[in-house]
Amino acid sequence: INAEVDYTIATDNYAAGVCAAEYFVEVADGEECEVLLLTGTPSNTAIRDRQAGFKDTILEYSNMKIVAEPFVEVSNELVYNAVIDGFRANPNIRFIYGAGDAFLPAIQSALIELEMQLPIDDPKHVYISTCDGEKNALESVDNGTSDQCVCQLFTDLAIKCVDVAYDLCNGIEPETAVEEYPVISYTRETKDTIPEEQLWGLR
Repeated sequence: INAEVDYTIATDNYAAGVCAAEYFVEVADGEECEVLLLTGTPSNTAIRDRQAGFKDTILEYSNMKIVAEPFVEVSNELVYNAVIDGFRANPNIRFIYGAGDAFLPAIQSALIELEMQLPIDDPKHVYISTCDGEKNALESVDNGTSDQCVCQLFTDLAIKCVDVAYDLCNGIEPETAVEEYPVISYTRETKDTIPEEQLWGLR
């Protein structure tokens, strides 16, 4: 847009990847675990930043090993095949990270095909984390077919933009011209503590 921009707010996507990795590390609790990192379109800056945050954090822990990083774009077919092929080559994968909720249906379908969509109390349960906050991803955490959704807080972002616009109209400049907004981790353990109005996927 050929205009001066007074204020920009966006999700801190690097932090979103860090959040997912930290969840996996916490679940692993020091146990040696294999991780499948589904790699999305590199031209998408949000996806790229999430993947970087995830990978930088996971690599800090010697017990967490990324065994494959297949390029899947955001294609259901490629995601499905990547999970199938990943388990054929590495049958002990315990964690799967997809940088967007759009990855989730194909991940779930592949695990069903492999007879690996097991309940949380099964020692072979495969943990899944995705990012955005779509309704399907939140419901999957609720029913145990996914484990974490790193949620963007779109409602908060919209409110903040209106507040800043109001201030600008009254001659008050924002503290910063570019702001990165935090994310929240929606899991079985945290979901009851998160106000529903923050979850855009349920609105």
